[in-house]
Formats: sequence, structure tokens, C-alpha cells
Amino acid sequence: MTNNYYDRDKHGYMRYPDDRFADYIYSLIADDSFLNYKTAIEFGAGMGRFSASVIKHFSKTTLVEPVPAYTDILKKKFPNNCVRILTCSVEEFLSTRTSYEPALFFCFHLMHHLTYGQRKIIYHHIKKTDSKCVLVEPNPLNPLLLIQLAIYPDMSFSQEKQYLSLTKRRYKKEIENAGLSLTSFKRICFLPPFILNIILKRFSNHFITSFERLNKIVPFLSSYQLITFENNG
Repeated sequence: MTNNYYDRDKHGYMRYPDDRFADYIYSLIADDSFLNYKTAIEFGAGMGRFSASVIKHFSKTTLVEPVPAYTDILKKKFPNNCVRILTCSVEEFLSTRTSYEPALFFCFHLMHHLTYGQRKIIYHHIKKTDSKCVLVEPNPLNPLLLIQLAIYPDMSFSQEKQYLSLTKRRYKKEIENAGLSLTSFKRICFLPPFILNIILKRFSNHFITSFERLNKIVPFLSSYQLITFENNG
């Protein structure tokens, strides 16, 4: 990851005036097992695009972000004593973590920015701590994402391209090689995020969720793929 790609003035498309979009995505990914965890840890929190909804549902939340400019934004956005914000990489955080209690880990749009070796570090920690991990990644089947990469000046294909190879089969292989179990996979967010954010201002979540059934019919139009895995052994 290059520093200039993560300047604080870039990627304005990820900033929303409220948390409606994050709340909607959380409603799609949450399941009953989340209630088993008191602690949530989000890797690569960025500017907090998805963080607010995680913070709302857990008594203890840690946001891990390696870019200082982004952690400055996070601290202003979440001035809450119950939220710990750390400026460090995933590897640095996990190498110094002293508590091995099970936690619920969230990675939103992060894994395709990591090397396989870095992903293996996350897999190893999930297994070691009997934790659970939730990944929300771009859907490699969706051709609209390539158009987005082409038209947004702040985005770079070289920085994002790995998402194309991180398919369900690839994740399943990596996760199982680490001795973990893939417990859920589905495609979510049938409507493009920028359109969804506009619609959320006018319609209820229940109405919009009705579109989610279309993900099974036309999976190449889903914006994201949701992968959850844990140590079931």
C-alpha cells in the first residue's frame, strides 16, 4: 500500500453524511452468533465508513488502522471512551495483543489489500483465539466495479486488482488450509452503494432488503461478497 493512495483528501466517495449505509450493511451481515461476543475488532477501519454500526452493537470495540491521517479522522468521529483507536498494521496489533479472549473480527474492504502472508497471520490468530471473522469484500463477478475503478480518479487498479482473484473458492482454500471452517458465504448489496445511500433516505430498510433476494438470481450485480469463518475444530 502506498502512502499517497491513502491521503486523507482522497476517496471522498467513502464518506457519507450519516450511518444509514453502514447500518444497512450491518443488518445484512449480522447473525445470532454475534451475540456470543462482547469484543469487536475492526482491521483497516479507514475513515470509519462501516465502523459506527459495529461500535453500536458491542461494549468494547477496537479500530485498527495503519494510516495516521485516517486514525485522526476516526478519533474525531468516535470520541468515545469505549472505542480504542490504534495506529498500527494488522501484524503489529496481533503481535502485541495480550488478551486471547475470543473476539469478533471485522474486515471491510481490507483483505484484497493484503498479501497472502498477511492474511495467514489473521487466519492463525482466529484459530489461536477461537474467534470469528467477518469479511466484506468487493464481488469479483461484478463488472460495474471495474467501471468504478476506471472513472474514479482516486482509485487505482494496481491497488485494488487483487479482489478479482479472491473468489469464494480462493477464500475457502486459504481458510481451510489454516485449519478453519468457512461458516457462511453469500453475496449482498444488490444495489450499488451510491444509489443505495440515496434510496435509504426515502425508503425503509425492510423495503430495500426485498431487493437482496435478487443476489441469487443475478449474482454478478451484487456489490459485495460476505465471508465468515471461525475455528470449529
